[in-house]
Amino acid sequence: MSSSYQTTRYNAEKGYYDVLQAANTVNLDKETVDRLNEHLKNTQAQFAVGVVAKADVLRSQVELVNAQQTLTQAENSYEVAVSSLNNVIGLPTATRLNLSQGLEYKPNDYTLDNCVTYAMVNRPEIHQAEASVGMAQAAEKIANAGNLPQVSLGASNQWSNDSFPGQNKNNWALGVTLTQNIWDYGVTAAKVREAKANIVSMRKPKTTAVAGRRLQPSCTGWDQHRRDGCGPPPEQPIQAVTSHSPAGTWGVPGKTNKKNGKRGARKNHPQRLFISLASLAVG
Repeated sequence: MSSSYQTTRYNAEKGYYDVLQAANTVNLDKETVDRLNEHLKNTQAQFAVGVVAKADVLRSQVELVNAQQTLTQAENSYEVAVSSLNNVIGLPTATRLNLSQGLEYKPNDYTLDNCVTYAMVNRPEIHQAEASVGMAQAAEKIANAGNLPQVSLGASNQWSNDSFPGQNKNNWALGVTLTQNIWDYGVTAAKVREAKANIVSMRKPKTTAVAGRRLQPSCTGWDQHRRDGCGPPPEQPIQAVTSHSPAGTWGVPGKTNKKNGKRGARKNHPQRLFISLASLAVG
C-alpha cells in the first residue's frame, strides 16, 4: 500500500515537471526560430549588397528549417507530457492544464546523510525485504524443530460412584511423554537446507534494496551539486551578425556557431533543473 502510494505520487510529480520542462523547451525553441529568422533576413540583406556569399544564405535557411522542425518536435513532446500527466492524475487526456509553478532554483539545506537516513526508515521496499528475511528465518526454525524432542504432558481425573452423579474422585493420573525422531530418511535435514537457502535468497533483494536507496539520494545530491555549480543561464541577447566578411568566406556561420553554443547553454539549464527537481520528488 505504501509503495503504491509513493510510486503514484512520484509519477504525478515527475509528470508535472515533465510538463514544465517541455514548456520551457518550447519557449526556448520559439526564441531560436525568431532569432534565426532575423538572422536569415540579415544574411539575405548582406547577400543583396554582395557582402556574403550565396552559401551563407543557404546555410542560414537550413538552420532556420532545422530549428522549425525542432520546435515542432518540442510542441509534440509538450502535448505528450500533458496527456501523460492527465492520465496519471485521472483527468481526460485532452484536458488543458495551466501550471502556475515554473522551473526555478530553490536552495535547500538537506544533507546527504539525512536523506540516506530518511530513505532507510521510510522506504517500503526495505521494510518488505526485512520482513521477507524474518519470515525465512522463522521458517528455518520451524524446519529445524523436526530435530528436537517432542514433549507432551497429560493429566486426568475420573469421577465414579454407584449412583449418578459420581462423587468418588480419587482416581487421577499424570503422564509425561518424550518423543525423539531418530531417523526420517533425511526429510527434516532437507527441509532445513531448503530453509537456509531461502534465507540467502531473501537477503539478496534486501541488499539490493538498501544499496538502491543509498544510491538514489547520492545521485540526487550530485544532480543538485551540478545544478548549483552551473550558475544561471546566459540571458544576454544575441546580436544579429553585422560583420563585413568578404564574399565566399564563412564569417556568418562562425557567428552562428557561437549563437548555437549560447542557445545550447540556455536550453541545458532548465534540463538540469528538471533532473534535480524530479529526482527530489522521489518518495
